[in-house]
Amino acid sequence: MDTDNNTRQWAQLFVVSADHRLLLIHHPNASAPWRPAGGELCLEEGFGEAARRTLEASTGLAGPLGPLLHECEVPGEQLPGRWRERYFLVRHDPASQARREMPGRWWSLDELRKAPVGQLKPAWLPELLERVIASDGHTPSSAARL
Repeated sequence: MDTDNNTRQWAQLFVVSADHRLLLIHHPNASAPWRPAGGELCLEEGFGEAARRTLEASTGLAGPLGPLLHECEVPGEQLPGRWRERYFLVRHDPASQARREMPGRWWSLDELRKAPVGQLKPAWLPELLERVIASDGHTPSSAARL
């Protein structure tokens, strides 16, 4: 969905497993090929609705959407303008079955930290996963500014 000021809106999913691994989707033709699942908002759709739709469409998972972890505005990559992104936590229950094979890879915090520069987008994914791990047992109360 385009806003009046040429800012496109994108719901991102920070899917974390019970053993604190982050699901990233591989985009081989992108400048930074490993990214969280996400999707652009459709007309008349809110961020939460887009996140729920994208969870199933991009990962094959279904489940509750957790809290907003982070929001930011970044320059567009392939299209002019800016992207407004909101990152929602999704706790993956290993007992739940994906509706299809998952399209990505589960990354540990250590693997994220050791990833070569330019492989992850955004680059601050390790810091956000560390924050989620540190908050285990209680829900983060506000969106992070990284």
